Amino acid sequence: MYNDKKYLDFLEARKFVRSLKLEKTRDWYAYIDGKFPNLPPLPDTIPRYPKSIYQKRGWWGMYDFLGIVKIIKPRD
Repeated sequence: MYNDKKYLDFLEARKFVRSLKLEKTRDWYAYIDGKFPNLPPLPDTIPRYPKSIYQKRGWWGMYDFLGIVKIIKPRD
């Protein structure tokens, strides 16, 4: 299990992650696997699986964490 004392608080972590400008949740997983060499590496102070740490500390889901705007198409 994670030792959550070593991680940034949720808002600080989210600010860093949003600065990466990832477009999809799958981009996050590619990023943590090092598949975006043009981006800085994930700091040790941000968990690879953030829900497990931030779920009761402001977590609203990966879209919110990454800063992705989810567009809902209206029904006909």
